[in-house]
Amino acid sequence: MSISYADRGGTKGYQVRVMRNGKQYTKFFNARERGAKKKAQEYERQLLELLGTPANAGRGKKRPVRTNTGIRNISEGIGKYGTPCFRATFRKADGHWASLDVSIEKHGRTKALQIAKQIRRERHVEHPDKDVKRRAPSPRTVTQELSL
Repeated sequence: MSISYADRGGTKGYQVRVMRNGKQYTKFFNARERGAKKKAQEYERQLLELLGTPANAGRGKKRPVRTNTGIRNISEGIGKYGTPCFRATFRKADGHWASLDVSIEKHGRTKALQIAKQIRRERHVEHPDKDVKRRAPSPRTVTQELSL
């Protein structure tokens, strides 16, 4: 819900705030006017319908990349059998994540890192929504389209 009740000294009312792609859309509805809350709710509904759902809806905050090698999705650690290894993490075509361990003892440090990089490069599939970037309309355009 993006509606909040604002009490600014002598002015009281409902403020609608929605953020999309770094742009904030706000509108204030004075509580003295009849039906201010319903107008704010209607404006919010129309605004959300116009702007659509955000690109990160349902995903929460973006986690920082966990790596101790400085290479994205490749980390050094202890493998399944207690031996040092590089773990290459990648997204499969079905959208699930998987990982493979490359033994440092078996291949040597340099070769194991090369193999881990190759596994990540060959098997990783980008997220399907990554290429789709919808440009958000400017707040002025929204105000013109939603005249309440």
